[in-house]
Amino acid sequence: MNLPLRGLLAAPHTPFDTAGDVNLSVIPKQAAALVRNGVAGAFVCGTTGEGLSLTIAERMAVLDAWLAAKSAGFHVIAHVGAAAERDAIALTKHAVASGADAVAALPCFYHRPSGIDAAIDSFAAIADAASGIPTYYYHLPGLTQVDFSMMDFIGKASRLENFAGCKYSKPDLIEYAQLVREYGSVYDLPWGCDEHYLSATLAGAVTYVGSTYNHSAQLYHKLQAAIDAGQLTHARELSGNVQQLIRMLVTGCVIPTQKRILTSMGLPVGDVRTPLSYAADDDLAASVIATGWIDGQV
Repeated sequence: MNLPLRGLLAAPHTPFDTAGDVNLSVIPKQAAALVRNGVAGAFVCGTTGEGLSLTIAERMAVLDAWLAAKSAGFHVIAHVGAAAERDAIALTKHAVASGADAVAALPCFYHRPSGIDAAIDSFAAIADAASGIPTYYYHLPGLTQVDFSMMDFIGKASRLENFAGCKYSKPDLIEYAQLVREYGSVYDLPWGCDEHYLSATLAGAVTYVGSTYNHSAQLYHKLQAAIDAGQLTHARELSGNVQQLIRMLVTGCVIPTQKRILTSMGLPVGDVRTPLSYAADDDLAASVIATGWIDGQV
């Protein structure tokens, strides 16, 4: 079971006010900006959205605001992963009741699954709670430290009726190409490492979930158009721009700097929430904006 997904899906930033509280009033403007820039959907309360720094009630409220703001044809995927499996199940049931198009879940990441079968059992409990809507596994071993062969995982997860695929956020293009070859005709395999967009596309990716699509979607549309036209020299040039954009962001503090960029676009998403304590680099944000790789103001 899948949607299926195609194109860019942004991992949106959660907006906070000056007191550090969730500012739901900004979300309709975020959603409208994504639609205007050709983004196909939103992956809500994931890593970029600081979902694991929100309370369960806040995550539910953020999801509801995105669902209220969505337009026809715009997909909203609720990230429901949590350190506690029961919290993930509660978030899943809420997502289903609220009308999310799909859910996705990181594995439990503090007391971690002891092996792939335990990980499948835990994921199955979330899929069961999803009551028939597509359910994606979110593979992010760099942060969760849960790293199994996704070839094996998907093979085992295929027994789940509403298993939809895997958001693959590990820069292993060899495994990813194997997944596309073996499972790409059956499951969605959204690619989650923006800097490798060109390589992932050549490996067979058709769906992408990332943070930079919040502010630079047009750059990726140009890159995709060059790929589709077979203009590989131009595609390499544009891919170099993507990589330079991300290289600039990682020289500073990525999420707070991106939030400054969005504010410059007319989307006042505020600062990050503690325990993230990094200050945004305003000079870096200005340098990124000056590249011309940032979408227009709202």
